[in-house]
Amino acid sequence: MFRNCLLAALGILYSIQPVYPATDSLTFPIQGTFLNFYRNLTPELWALEFESMKAFDINTVVVVSVGHLRADSNDPNGYSLAPDGLLYPSNFVNASERPTTDLLEMILSLADQRGMKVYVGSLQTATDWSDGTEFNALRAHNKEVAAEIVQRYGWHTSLVGWYFTQEIWMNWVKYYGALNGNTAAGYYGTVQMANWIADMKAIDPGKLATAAVVVKKDGTGAMPGLTPAELQTWTASLLQTAPLDILMPQDGIGAGDGAPGIDDLGNYFSAMKQATGTTTALWSTIETFTADPNLSSERFPPAPISRIQSQVNAVAPYVSGYVSWIFGNDMSPQATYYPVEASELNRQYQFTFKPEMFPAYGILPLASYWFSAPPIASYADTTPLPSKLSDRTGGGYNGSDLSSWVGFADDNYGSGTVQITADLGAPKQIHLIRALTQSWTGFGIYRPSQIDVEVSQDNWTWIPFGSTSALPADTPNFAVMWGEVQGSANAQWVRWTFHFNEWLFLAELEVIGDQ
Repeated sequence: MFRNCLLAALGILYSIQPVYPATDSLTFPIQGTFLNFYRNLTPELWALEFESMKAFDINTVVVVSVGHLRADSNDPNGYSLAPDGLLYPSNFVNASERPTTDLLEMILSLADQRGMKVYVGSLQTATDWSDGTEFNALRAHNKEVAAEIVQRYGWHTSLVGWYFTQEIWMNWVKYYGALNGNTAAGYYGTVQMANWIADMKAIDPGKLATAAVVVKKDGTGAMPGLTPAELQTWTASLLQTAPLDILMPQDGIGAGDGAPGIDDLGNYFSAMKQATGTTTALWSTIETFTADPNLSSERFPPAPISRIQSQVNAVAPYVSGYVSWIFGNDMSPQATYYPVEASELNRQYQFTFKPEMFPAYGILPLASYWFSAPPIASYADTTPLPSKLSDRTGGGYNGSDLSSWVGFADDNYGSGTVQITADLGAPKQIHLIRALTQSWTGFGIYRPSQIDVEVSQDNWTWIPFGSTSALPADTPNFAVMWGEVQGSANAQWVRWTFHFNEWLFLAELEVIGDQ
């Protein structure tokens, strides 16, 4: 369903700086994250994404995969390197098909500038990787791509290792290992990973090999359940065959589906710690999402902060680091599918783990709000009482469906203006005022050129709270961005003035302060 892994090796064994989990409130606990590219961000927005991660003490990024294979009868192994989804212009793809954007160079450069580390994921297969038809092709093309990456990008200080993209389920290691000599080498996935490790070490011995595993407490048939004792045995056997530098088990709390619960998590990670010993670093992949059977894995909503805190605490005695699946989905200010919920988790994460730096301000409910000019009918707010901009949901990408957004048209030929006034119901101490905006120039939607914010104690005399014109450049594809103004005021009414061109779309208004 998804993948993970990452770094944090013992300094006495590897010539890299180890990263350890937080033992006090000075450091956020999650210090790594996975990164994928289904969000079509511009270079400017990717730079903002890295700034957001760095602000959360994230110093390690795992790129889920560098590309994938495609069926090709002209290739000796029946598969060749596919141009779509490839992160860099590889010479193993015909010049007429090569990507024109070098995403790998961009990510490595952004990481270099911020002192971060990057692990590059191996190739995905064209279809189901486990059926065996692509094993030879996968190994051959992984070697070619890794060697080319080292030759072309090896000078980047951030490029420190590799990530094995295919998931290894420890339940299958047990099942197939027991069928084939009671050893983890009896599982085809173990063999593939062992070959990949050997190949990566031959290309560059100094780069670390990392992988994730999935653990299910409950299962049947070819995926039998695992006790902690069995997990210790099979993890030790796995690492004898495939000597990873870093093992990054998914904690399973987000996906569930037979995984150990939070109360059991410590026993399972204790078992893996016993198996890894001093030769393999053990990290935990914190699943910061909540699975929903009606949604795809990329569209799972963010988890509550209380659950994430429990996940961190449950495995703290056994791991030397944490990596999240996935900051860009669940905590990024630019989250595509759940921007309101991800922004809220972002804020809660700050004051939960660094209370001395981030006060526990809350969202102040809007008792009501009204417009200086009505939205257009096709993208109207609810009636008779507007509520879309204060319902704490919506604003995420859903194809061309903008039903959760409120739209305004510019009738002044480049100088559109709309005011929205909100009543908090009572005087409140305010510290931050925000609005969730959208850019999608292919549909004529632009971010506001400026947002002015005023406050009032009587809805008559208005005092400037602040302004911002610092939103990023507009994007051809859908992208969200919060326009926000910091300040301090005691007031009951808030008024936003949006200056815009052509189309303005808003999904949420937020007033943050003392609850």
